[in-house]
Amino acid sequence: VDLDARFDATYNLAWTSVERAQTLAEEKPKEALVALETAADWFRAAVRLKPASEDARHNLEVILARVLALRDQLTPKDERDYHQRIDELIQRERRIIGDLLQIVQRQSESDPPLDAEQLRAPLRSIAKETRLLISDLAVLARDAGDERTTIATKKEEERTPEEATRAVQIDNTLHYLNTASQRLNQSRRQLRLSEAEAAFRRANLALGELKRARDQWRAPAELLATLIQETQELGQLTGSKTVSSFSPDPGQGPPAWLSDELLEEMQTTLGERTTELHQRLTSALENADTGTEAPAPDPSDPQAMQAAQQAEQMKAMLAQIGEAEPFVATADQAFGDALTSIRARDFSPALARQQDALIALTEALERFSDLKRLIEAAYRVEKVIETTLDHEAMPLPNGETAPLDQVVGLLHDTQQKNLDRTGRIAKKIDEELAKLPEPSGDAPAPNPSGEPDPQQVERQRYERAKLLLGLTDAAMQRNVEWLAQPTTSPNVPLDRVAALESSQRATRSLAELRRLFFTLVEHLKDTAHRQSELRDDTLEVAGLFSTSQPETPERESAERKLGPLSPRQDELAAISREIAGALRQQATAPTSGGPPGAQPDPEQLARIQRASELVDAAAGEMTGARESMAAATTAGTASGDGDGTETGDPASSATGSDDPGGDANPNQPDLDLAQKKQETALGQLVEAITLLEPPPPPQQDQNQQQQQQDQQQQQQDQQQSQGQQEEQQLDTQQMLQAIRDREAERRKENAQRARGGVQQVEKDW
Repeated sequence: VDLDARFDATYNLAWTSVERAQTLAEEKPKEALVALETAADWFRAAVRLKPASEDARHNLEVILARVLALRDQLTPKDERDYHQRIDELIQRERRIIGDLLQIVQRQSESDPPLDAEQLRAPLRSIAKETRLLISDLAVLARDAGDERTTIATKKEEERTPEEATRAVQIDNTLHYLNTASQRLNQSRRQLRLSEAEAAFRRANLALGELKRARDQWRAPAELLATLIQETQELGQLTGSKTVSSFSPDPGQGPPAWLSDELLEEMQTTLGERTTELHQRLTSALENADTGTEAPAPDPSDPQAMQAAQQAEQMKAMLAQIGEAEPFVATADQAFGDALTSIRARDFSPALARQQDALIALTEALERFSDLKRLIEAAYRVEKVIETTLDHEAMPLPNGETAPLDQVVGLLHDTQQKNLDRTGRIAKKIDEELAKLPEPSGDAPAPNPSGEPDPQQVERQRYERAKLLLGLTDAAMQRNVEWLAQPTTSPNVPLDRVAALESSQRATRSLAELRRLFFTLVEHLKDTAHRQSELRDDTLEVAGLFSTSQPETPERESAERKLGPLSPRQDELAAISREIAGALRQQATAPTSGGPPGAQPDPEQLARIQRASELVDAAAGEMTGARESMAAATTAGTASGDGDGTETGDPASSATGSDDPGGDANPNQPDLDLAQKKQETALGQLVEAITLLEPPPPPQQDQNQQQQQQDQQQQQQDQQQSQGQQEEQQLDTQQMLQAIRDREAERRKENAQRARGGVQQVEKDW
């Protein structure tokens, strides 16, 4: 009887909250949501009291669905996407870890060591941020749990494939969010005990769990790109451990916060994420439907045609997964070996296996590349081979060069891989040709507009691509033979001239292949986009240098990020010169490939010529930026090599300067000139794009809308194309304005740093 009374009371309280929610729904939806959530809690309690009650279970399902619908209605769209919300949590946790890094570094360098009282205030502040992060993580987990419960209320046969997949994603996400919450609570407890290093390690483990939750919402290609980036970062840390094993100089060793245990934990997390990706790929292959081919769909049935198209896309995706899976398995094994070496504190073989994993992950990612990306990759690699043979030296990532005779074997392997890449390009071309109708023996019917049939034009383009690829393949095959001679016949020297000619033929064919699938404007836009990203990265590094002191984690991070900027800028300068040369050639030979007897438009030629001059000038600015960054790299490396007399008392060192601007800092490389040149180069590229963009076609007569149905459709297509072109021009103008805004913002930040530099040092100390 007591159980029945408790159940009735609980059930009635639930209905009271439901009625309250109905009253508030129109005017106060947020309060209505709270009332519905309260009702759901009461119905849950009723189900626990009487699990066999069908009414309580049914009402709980209905209320949960209404809670989810109302919450979606009140929440902006971007906040409903779990991956975006997890990304925000990751960024906040990274900031917490950065703050902890500073404290751990100060603690390791302080003599005498800092006591608990000195650390209490900053650690309590970090603990507060951690508590807020735990609270927001709980909200995310609750939202995901509610959606999972809603899916679970449906019978399995009633769930769509998308719902079944999403249920698995949410289950995995909730698991990792729960583990991350546990780690964050552990870190918070250590913070309240003033145990900075223990709190830092647990916070880093929490970050790893948040990343694994984020992985559930990444496509394989996106996840591979993320793993590649993190493998590079981990390799740098492992490399610092390797250097410390051979160098007696403490300054050459790893940062103070990088303990052996922390490196082991980071390798464990990265390895587990790679293992999980491998399991996802193998599961997809095992569950793939390998039965008989489905019959051809009825062209008159739109749903059947759409289903057939989706099946074809799935088949292509499974083929990519099948090609990528062995490389992911190789990376998984390499990470396992690296972890074993790190546990044995043998860092050199660990670094070597991390590099093996990096190569394997890169190969796996390329298996998801489309035709354009493969062509571009083949061209870039062949260009490196050609340059190495021409200059008799191979450029290395650290800016140095290796003599040709020392890298012949590596060059041979690189050429063989590029030859294999052309095989994948050929497969992609065949797939595209298979989608196009076969040419008929009869003459094609004339197009009402007088233009050639687009499908036949596409077929001719891909057939031309096959011809060019055959020439490329033959040149590469010949070069593989030339480069193999010094290895197979040690007494026979490399015929460098013959190898160079083969590589140049391959490069020329690939360049023409690029022109079939890329327009110069597309190349220029891609270059401008990459230059914009490089400018932002340079600005970030400059900010790290301006706000950090020598021999701190921030300064070490800045120096690591500064090194790769110069080679990236050099590459973009070379690409810009190529584009400028192609534009000059187009301006001087405008009728090549055009209709017979066509007269060039003088105004268009002038625009192309001016665009080539702008791109060429941008290449010069990029070269100047690269030289400035190279000088800054040298200055940044030398900043910690002094006798330490100026760093013993940072406050007195800062205030002792007679320069009111505070810009002359001997411990800070000057990236201001490089940033100015990057801004100028980017502005010139965008200006060239505006010159090359085709103007929108004139607005057509409204009377044309009264023509036949096919002509109406053609007009709609033209109007859509016009809208896209206008949108592209608007994007270009917005990019120009963004460049001006960024330059003004950069100057403002520099002025603020100049005025506030002394106070910032005093505040930190």
